[in-house]
Amino acid sequence: MHRRRKGKFFTFTITFFFVFLMPWKLGQQEWVEVELALQPEYQAGTALLIPFPPSDQGVQSLQLQGRSLLRLDDKQTWFGVIGLYGGGQTLLHGRVDQGRPGFSTYFRRSLKVLVRPLGEARRLNVPPEVWARVDDRHEEQKRLEREIMQEVLRGDQWGPLMRGCWKRPVNSIMTSPFGSPRSLPDGRRYYHVGVDLRARTGTPIYSPGPGVVAWAGHMIVPGNVVVLAHGDGLFSRYMHLSRIDVEMGQKVSTGDQLGLAGATGRVTAPHLHWEVLWRENHADPLQFLQVWEQICHPK
Repeated sequence: MHRRRKGKFFTFTITFFFVFLMPWKLGQQEWVEVELALQPEYQAGTALLIPFPPSDQGVQSLQLQGRSLLRLDDKQTWFGVIGLYGGGQTLLHGRVDQGRPGFSTYFRRSLKVLVRPLGEARRLNVPPEVWARVDDRHEEQKRLEREIMQEVLRGDQWGPLMRGCWKRPVNSIMTSPFGSPRSLPDGRRYYHVGVDLRARTGTPIYSPGPGVVAWAGHMIVPGNVVVLAHGDGLFSRYMHLSRIDVEMGQKVSTGDQLGLAGATGRVTAPHLHWEVLWRENHADPLQFLQVWEQICHPK
């Protein structure tokens, strides 16, 4: 009986603290509705521009899939990317400053994310001689290279967003779309996190926008690869090159040559695999170009 009373007292004390004392110490909180020009559902990999009406200029923070969105210079528009691996539902939430000291106001919006199931994966016909270069016998080296690339893509030392205009790195047609599920000869399934652009070996590949070479070299799966940093967590990646023409730390402008297309790494034929990432979320590069045009040439 004594233990039961102690348990009830403990429960009452914890409840009293969180219901009455915690709000008094941290300030009052409330959830409100904010009018946003958003669709109820989006394709995974969608780059978003989220405008707020002038009456909501007090938006202090905004997060999507646990990542802070980027407030653009006009202070009323935010940029972010819905990642491929965030599940079928994602949450957009933020904090609004309404000018009341000690009072915090929050809003949230649930968004449906459309992504093809991995069960629809198409098997890649990787030539045996290529598969021998990338199979599980090289797993330890591949793991080390993944860790290196993860560190590169998490880097935040590249300064603010470089706002120059972008274009395709090679003027050719797409041969494999973003987000398509794939299957390897060993049965492993994954999502195609970039787009493949047709390019014969030796075709020049150009920087789509201003940036800095964050990494350049050879890895087992991507082959000869170049990574560009564009500031504020925005990166782009170029794989399977036959030749690399830039060095790490080198600044590049739109149209500068990065290298030549090829068939290095895990490939079925020569092409350029092109990725765009923002704070480790992969964006559909072609849809990203459309959104970036609005940032480059704001109305």
